[in-house]
Formats: sequence, C-alpha cells, structure tokens
Amino acid sequence: MSILQKELEFYNDNKEEWIETGLEHKFVLIKYLPATGGQREGWNYKFFDKDASAYEFGIDKYGNVPILIKQILEIEPIHRI
Repeated sequence: MSILQKELEFYNDNKEEWIETGLEHKFVLIKYLPATGGQREGWNYKFFDKDASAYEFGIDKYGNVPILIKQILEIEPIHRI
C-alpha cells in the first residue's frame, strides 16, 4: 500500500468523528511517518480553515515532499473530466 493510500485510509477512518466534532468544511493536512532508525511509525495531522494555510504549514514543517491536504466533507463531490 502506498503512503498516499495509507493517508487516505486514515482520513476515511477518522472523517465521521471529525465531522461530529464540528470540523466539517475545514482542511486537514495528513502526513504518514514510516518507521525509520528505531522510530515508530506514526501520524501527524492538523486542521486549517484554508487549504493554502495547510500547504504553507506542510512545506515549512516537512519540506517539499508529498503530503495529503483534504477538505473534510460529509458528502464528497464527484469531479468529472
């Protein structure tokens, strides 16, 4: 399973709880940290009002690496191409 798949799974596992606690329409930044050098694997996540704020935080904290930023929505939009 890819890191992105793990991050999306974490989002889906927690989405209902986040909505119940009033976080719907916020943006969540999720970063999976795999186990390295004796460190345990773990999750870092943080909530933001704007996607740009989440992006800036992610770049400052993790550098230019893949991170998941997703809006918390009960009903996910369908985008057609």
